[in-house]
Amino acid sequence: MSETDSTETSSKVERYGNEAKEIQLKAVMDLVERKNSFVLAGTGFGKTRIAEMYWHLFPKGKKATVLCLNPLDSLGDNQSPEVLLNNQIFHEVFCNTKFCNRLVLTVVDEAHMVYVWGLVASGAAKKIKSHLQQ
Repeated sequence: MSETDSTETSSKVERYGNEAKEIQLKAVMDLVERKNSFVLAGTGFGKTRIAEMYWHLFPKGKKATVLCLNPLDSLGDNQSPEVLLNNQIFHEVFCNTKFCNRLVLTVVDEAHMVYVWGLVASGAAKKIKSHLQQ
């Protein structure tokens, strides 16, 4: 290992606490190649680190934004995903040109819950405004 490689490795370990896992690197590469990615892994695996690693690829001057949606935290037990997606404030922010120009990644944490809530199985997801043709 060269001195440069050693410095880069120690810098990464210093930033993240350990070296990246192969699955994390694969997911980041998929994002770089503009592929959609779905990572199913247990608590503590480092899924959040994938978005962070991707964000660090952009120059600071770009002011890149990663939008992380966590429906379990923001919606609580008595609401559904439609409340967020059909919310006027969310629509105004998400459809804002300046915001969209800075948005480099949208992450849906706990995405498997969409299936659990029955949106996929029942076909109800097709009725959500965000899926309608404009």
